[in-house]
Amino acid sequence: MILQHTGTKYSGNFLLDSLLSSTVTAPTYFPHTSALLELLNAGNLELIQNDVLKKHLATWVSTVETLKDREELITGMDLELNRFIMKHGSWLDTDELIPVENKKGLDFPKFGFQVNNNDLLGMLEFENRVENQIMFYKRLLEIQEPCLELISEILCEIEVSKNIKKA
Repeated sequence: MILQHTGTKYSGNFLLDSLLSSTVTAPTYFPHTSALLELLNAGNLELIQNDVLKKHLATWVSTVETLKDREELITGMDLELNRFIMKHGSWLDTDELIPVENKKGLDFPKFGFQVNNNDLLGMLEFENRVENQIMFYKRLLEIQEPCLELISEILCEIEVSKNIKKA
């Protein structure tokens, strides 16, 4: 949406402030892998009788590491974009658009500078940074999908194993 209004495409009737805060908030996932790592490092994965579950658990750590690496990269990009906006724009202006229920008692003053965040739309560097954010977020989602599938498969195999023990 933002990229449709950058450079010569900017017409003056687009309010960037409403979208600006969403450009620097990457989702992160922090799974606890210590028990699994202990199981793997001790060579005790063989204690699990379900071969499919063993295979899924063995691939879990590397799958999560790939996700973590991508999230860390995006977090760094978020910080860079945040710094860019702090240098060339106004977060205070953007914060005025936060719904009251989300401000949690914060009462932001009116900003004290004559800054129009829409001026960012005319900056090539801003356009490039936003485009990079979009591409990296898209790639993050592509990495998250196999993680979610693997979680579902692990949970399914745990249920299968529990049902076999009950029988």
